[in-house]
Amino acid sequence: EQVLKELPQKEEKYVYCEMEESQRKLYEQLLVSIKNEISQKPSRYIIKNNAVILQGLLYLREACSDPQLLPPTLRSGILHASCKFELFKDYASRIVQESGKLIIYSQFPRTLNRLKSWCTQQGWRTFLIEGSTRNRQEIIEDFEQSKNGVFLISLKAGGIGLNLISCQYIIIYEPWWNSAAEQQAADRIYRIGQKNPVFVYHFLVKDTIEQKIYELQTKKSSLAMNVLSGLDLPKIGRASCRERV
Repeated sequence: EQVLKELPQKEEKYVYCEMEESQRKLYEQLLVSIKNEISQKPSRYIIKNNAVILQGLLYLREACSDPQLLPPTLRSGILHASCKFELFKDYASRIVQESGKLIIYSQFPRTLNRLKSWCTQQGWRTFLIEGSTRNRQEIIEDFEQSKNGVFLISLKAGGIGLNLISCQYIIIYEPWWNSAAEQQAADRIYRIGQKNPVFVYHFLVKDTIEQKIYELQTKKSSLAMNVLSGLDLPKIGRASCRERV
């Protein structure tokens, strides 16, 4: 922000959606079940099983992103609606109609494939990069040269090494524990060469673990800013260091 003065405006927005009854009931059942399992673990003088906690957090995040990601036994084989998927369809339709191009980041490959399938049904050209993708550069160049299209990218696979300045709009489908990873994703289009305003939409499900993750991100960012804001730059420059050596 201090060095690249020529970059256009960037606007970030956190967009909340609310679960319908079926999805909310599934989520609450999972939450109670996970809490019960953790509480049953012996805690005195014994380290709790971190795998149980991490697996529980993953299930809750999957229930927010798309209940169909959960094992069939956890959702009783029922097809639950996804409020976030409905939100995506609304935003994607308006963005593609307005600008022609959209980038979506998600952590779950199955979510990316579901979104890709829906986008294809709309007649839109789609591009996909995930962990198993080998011809990354070819796909990137194809998207950059295309006048329209929807680019679906795995957050881990696409956090670095991408230059996508032909697009103005990004949807970050789920929050990530490390906000820097989300920032890196947004910076794939907000970089030297970008001539148009950039819009980044973070999708969050209200009153769930996703909102807790966002609150944690905010606290960590505030803490970092408070710590670093009072620091001065080193008084000895590189040239002086070399002279002393």
